[in-house]
Amino acid sequence: MFVKILIIVGICLISIIVLIFIVLSVLMLRLFKKTFKRTECKSLLDMDLSNTHYAKHLDKIRINIKELEAKPCEVVKIKNDGLTLSGRFYNQGSSNTVIMAHGYHAKAFNNFHASSQAFFNHNYNILMIDERAHNDSEGRYTTVGIKEQYDIISWIKWVEETTNTNNIILYGVSMGASTLGYLSNKLEDTLVRAIVMDCGFTSFYDEVFYKTKTSALLPFVLFYMRLYAKMVLGIDIRKSTLESLKDAKVPVYFIHGLNDEMVPVEHTIAAFNATTSEKRVHYVEECGHTTAFLIDYDYLDKDLFSFIGKFLR
Repeated sequence: MFVKILIIVGICLISIIVLIFIVLSVLMLRLFKKTFKRTECKSLLDMDLSNTHYAKHLDKIRINIKELEAKPCEVVKIKNDGLTLSGRFYNQGSSNTVIMAHGYHAKAFNNFHASSQAFFNHNYNILMIDERAHNDSEGRYTTVGIKEQYDIISWIKWVEETTNTNNIILYGVSMGASTLGYLSNKLEDTLVRAIVMDCGFTSFYDEVFYKTKTSALLPFVLFYMRLYAKMVLGIDIRKSTLESLKDAKVPVYFIHGLNDEMVPVEHTIAAFNATTSEKRVHYVEECGHTTAFLIDYDYLDKDLFSFIGKFLR
């Protein structure tokens, strides 16, 4: 009788453990899809920003975005990895072109409404791309910069083959910056002269850790996120930009706000320290996520273009 009771108890415990595992797996799969699957990206003009770090800059943001929306551009389509990718090309007839890569679940206008003004004023052509699974580019899932880096290579080829460009600058914000970090050691034999990495994360794993570090579910979240990313997307979200930056082939200018509530400044500190090519960093005081150019325009307009100007040909 005692043995039968032990067997029944054992079966019940195993059943409970299996049930918990199944429930966790389902919940984490839903979280994975919510995190990586394509979603609607809203314009800052359509969002309530009254309780965000954007609040005190709302008038300037609205003016910048509306001016950018009104500028004439050419809609460009390319193919890579079986996807049709979309971008907007602003041709100023210049021999210098900047390719701008936006952040996670963002629109390009949200991230570049201020910085694009500086590049326009310095007579750069501007190519604002939609990263895969964002806005007008195809793709069911984002890969948070890991596969997107190869999309950037295709965009570089498009600029080289269809424009009169002699110099290309890559500018990325948040996930876009991380995309360029992954790419930084793969730019031989291109016209890319420098990279600008604005508030990028070292890896999506590190970013999730930062956002969920106070949660008791952290070990489960990280385990399942990494597992599903490998199974569904074929990527390892623990892959770090630091691995590429230590062999960077072009100079890198880093930007980060000291009050960044989304990506801690420690990510840029680590990235800067890992980079072996020529580099410079600018930390912006009282600056939240993706607002460096909005807050410190005059300094960046001078210092950034002084830095990248040294490498133009």
